[in-house]
Amino acid sequence: LLVEQALPGGADLLATVARADFERLAQPVADALRQLVRDTLADASAAAAGDVVLDDVEIVGGGSRVPLLQQVLRDALG
Repeated sequence: LLVEQALPGGADLLATVARADFERLAQPVADALRQLVRDTLADASAAAAGDVVLDDVEIVGGGSRVPLLQQVLRDALG
């Protein structure tokens, strides 16, 4: 369920979107996140002159509840 309030003219939009459709629409965001994680880990490894070990990762905000983005982070971080 997507809700957008206060569109131009004061109109509201309410739409039901299937999870598969939402994930297809969100795929560019997931791809960008995957690349950002790779780049960040590569930069951290270079700065630390070795492998980087993460003890904890905390994600916040609306995107933290999107299963596709959670899976991207799980896959990227092991």
